Amino acid sequence: MEKDQKALDELRERIEWETLYEIVDELNYYQLLRLSPECGQAEIPQAFRRESQRLHPDQAATLPDMKEKSTYVFTAINEAFRVLKAADSRLAYDS
Repeated sequence: MEKDQKALDELRERIEWETLYEIVDELNYYQLLRLSPECGQAEIPQAFRRESQRLHPDQAATLPDMKEKSTYVFTAINEAFRVLKAADSRLAYDS
């Protein structure tokens, strides 16, 4: 039973990484960080920490073939944070 659960967990993780990799270029920066465009500036670093911990490439360590895809997703999250964290670049992005 435990073996079946481990296989199921691995499959879920693989599907999550595959899905994120496929749609990451279609998401806007707010969606990548799971934020609303109306969010406050203080929410952005919190969201980045949450998502970067959740989607860090080391989280895909159990799936070696996902390393490249997870790195791509993580790079997109970092870019979203870089743009949204500063009020002036966020304003430019929003317009």
